Amino acid sequence: DPGCDAVVFSEADERFHVTVGATRSGAWIIVSTASRDTNEQWLIPAGNPTAPARCVEGRRRGVEYFLEHLVPAGPAGQEAFAILTNEGAPEYRVVVAPVDHPEAASWTEVVAGTDGTRLGSLEVFAGHLVLHCRRAGAEFLTVVRPDRTSYEVPADMPGGTIEVDGRDSEGTTQPVVVTESLVMPRRWWALELASGERRLIRDDAAPGHRPGDYILEQIRARAPDGALVPVTIAYRSGLPADGTHPCLLGGYGAYETRAARGFSTAVPSLLDRGFLYAVAHVRGGGECGRGWWLDGRLSAKHHTFTDFVAVRDFLVAERRVAPGKVVCRGLSAGGLLTGVAYTFWPERWAGVVAEAPAVDLLNQMLHAVRECRRRTPAPAARHGDPPRPAGDGLRSGPLGGGAAGRGHPGQRGPVPGRAGGRGPPRAVRAVGRPRLRGGTLRLDHRRGPPASSERMIRTQAARRHPKSVQAQSPYAIMQP
Repeated sequence: DPGCDAVVFSEADERFHVTVGATRSGAWIIVSTASRDTNEQWLIPAGNPTAPARCVEGRRRGVEYFLEHLVPAGPAGQEAFAILTNEGAPEYRVVVAPVDHPEAASWTEVVAGTDGTRLGSLEVFAGHLVLHCRRAGAEFLTVVRPDRTSYEVPADMPGGTIEVDGRDSEGTTQPVVVTESLVMPRRWWALELASGERRLIRDDAAPGHRPGDYILEQIRARAPDGALVPVTIAYRSGLPADGTHPCLLGGYGAYETRAARGFSTAVPSLLDRGFLYAVAHVRGGGECGRGWWLDGRLSAKHHTFTDFVAVRDFLVAERRVAPGKVVCRGLSAGGLLTGVAYTFWPERWAGVVAEAPAVDLLNQMLHAVRECRRRTPAPAARHGDPPRPAGDGLRSGPLGGGAAGRGHPGQRGPVPGRAGGRGPPRAVRAVGRPRLRGGTLRLDHRRGPPASSERMIRTQAARRHPKSVQAQSPYAIMQP
């Protein structure tokens, strides 16, 4: 009977979204309310789900924390909460707190934060802490024993991935970890917590695929400002570095999300044809920690694009690939990345694969008729707010500013919101969908000369928010 339902938590701030989960022990229900960089968690005993929720620590802007129930392995230990937080540690640290008093005043540090290692997630098993970590583009696990000694569990290949299998929610005594890479299918391992030894329990092998036929490497390319950008590359064993090979270069670079580098049967097919497959872990993503994300968003968003082009130029300079045979590829925010890379540096690419690209963020947020019926706080927190200086991050799309007329000859495409319309140039043209809201995109060189997309977009912005439009493009630095 809905009339008997009890409201245990309500969130009034529309910038925050609410999720409900449980600790791995099953003893506590966790209600989480979070915005882009701030969160708050509330506890409800699983044995009494209608009880009022109890706040762990009140929200403070920019502070995040994530709680787990630490159950000791033996009867002598005392249960506690283990908490992963960025309070006092930009790349996060781990603290413990008594169950009766989980607030920040009772926190005791057990794993200190460091500038070079991002602590990404926390799991608990039989009194052990298992942390997913990222360092310089590499992924690994750190296991902290009850006596606070620790060891690292690397991925099974350089440039591969490793994580705790989140589906094993009831496995409270022994974790199952999953490894994967561009050339190795997913494999599941039982991890012995005391020794760190792994036992293979499942191999998702592809028929006829021989991982030993391919090479996987993690290398670094230097960006224009000196930053070292991690790059994962895969190629067939024996492929010479003679500067003649085609390349498919992918990237993402947004939301502190790691660029995908899992296994796909399409990748070995390309490698067998002489391709080099590369994934650029550019700024804006989370491969090198929270600082890597912050250095590639809002007013620093141009680093995402210059990093990507620097990776392409590095592969050419090292004679890994042919200069005229590099194709870039990206999905969603990665589509934004490829669209900008092609608009500003068209001569560097033999082709572009932009899948469901976010190529027009400024129009999307300025127009009330878009999918968001009003300019909600959540997109503004991610991409910037057009009336404010930080909103310069919005001008990073092919329609969002930059040098007028720098596009590839013949770029032309429909204008969002104008069905069947023909308008200013765009790096890619939608296949069958004039609003560029989905589907795979292809280049279109068959139309007339480009016009000034920057002039059009700044005129539209000026009509709505005159003070937000500057005469100088914030992405002038991206000129090659």
